[in-house]
Amino acid sequence: MEKKIKGTKDYFGIESKKLFLTFDILETIAKSYNLSKVVTPTFENTSLFLRTVGSDSDVVNKEMYTFQDKKGRSISLKPEGTASIVRMVLENKLLDNNNKPNLYYITPTFRYERPQKGRQREFFQFGIERFGNDCVYVDVEIILFAEEIFKRLEITKYNLQINTIGDSKARKKYNEALKKYVFPLMNKLSEYAKEKINSGNIMRIFDSKIDADLKLLKNAPIIKEFISIESRKKFTELKLILDKNNIKFFENPTLVRGLDYYNDLVFEYVSTDVEKLGSKSTILGGGRYDSLIKKNDETKNVPAVGFALGIERLMLAAADFLEKNINESIEYFILCAYPELELQDIALKIATSLRKNNKNVYVDYSSKKLNKKFDLAEKMNSKKIIIVGNEIKDGVVTIKDLENNTQKEIKIKEI
Repeated sequence: MEKKIKGTKDYFGIESKKLFLTFDILETIAKSYNLSKVVTPTFENTSLFLRTVGSDSDVVNKEMYTFQDKKGRSISLKPEGTASIVRMVLENKLLDNNNKPNLYYITPTFRYERPQKGRQREFFQFGIERFGNDCVYVDVEIILFAEEIFKRLEITKYNLQINTIGDSKARKKYNEALKKYVFPLMNKLSEYAKEKINSGNIMRIFDSKIDADLKLLKNAPIIKEFISIESRKKFTELKLILDKNNIKFFENPTLVRGLDYYNDLVFEYVSTDVEKLGSKSTILGGGRYDSLIKKNDETKNVPAVGFALGIERLMLAAADFLEKNINESIEYFILCAYPELELQDIALKIATSLRKNNKNVYVDYSSKKLNKKFDLAEKMNSKKIIIVGNEIKDGVVTIKDLENNTQKEIKIKEI
């Protein structure tokens, strides 16, 4: 018998209901922000991710599912959502005539990494992307959107970390200063840190989780010392607005994010719930990527901001909320007292009428004994049982309310 591939998951029963409840909540918030839902292909040309995500990133170098199609073209399964969104808005001219698309998506994404709690090789990603506006209040709205997600899902154990990484000029100066600091320490740093130093983005050295690395980097220069006056001003303004809106945050000077396309604002929501997600697990992350459109089309210079989250990890953080809000009960369990065609016909008509009114209905047409059917109704956590028996000759059926332990006859036409 075939089994599912490692790092993938089947959703059924209560887990499927939790997944779609999470989808519903995310989409409800997105609609309240007037965001339009978009869908992009599951796979793209590999070159898109090389150019957009960064050829030196871990995602591209180690984690992408890449293959050649029958014409020899290099194709990759989506490792994240933003690159495809950028390709979509450019290809379909959504930015023309000074349009400012505000978009959201829920998409399957794929990364070949070690499966662990809240981390799969195939996972659902939710993200929002706002184009055409560099106002700091738009940045604040992005964070307020994230705050609303945590509020709706009753997630309380987390902290918001923010930083500014400046523009490309600031990062170039900073990278040079950081190299001067770390090169004398090369023999003491881990292989992970050395790999980041030799990559195209040395700032990722701060992503190391190794204590020895972090001690050596404790006195490293921080990017805030190199950013422009304009970037400093925007960041200060952002913090003031967050304070006005009672949004608690921590300024983390080493926060850089793992993808190459960010500039200025970067932020992460980091779980502090060790029991559910382990230590320092990022649930949601995002920031500004004002140069990303230009990177894909030099004729356009359009600012952009957004965030993304892994839905499976979000569901782990929201486990308590999802558990208590999944309705596993059946509103109406309809059973036939006898397996006769006339009774079954009435049962079907009643069920159809109730379903047209969005009621949750199960019909037992079987020839099992009546007590067995009652046992099944209780096992399925039914709220009401409709018994279709000989009383149909009088145009009535019996309704048993299991919640209130009452029973009465009701006319079929009233149902």
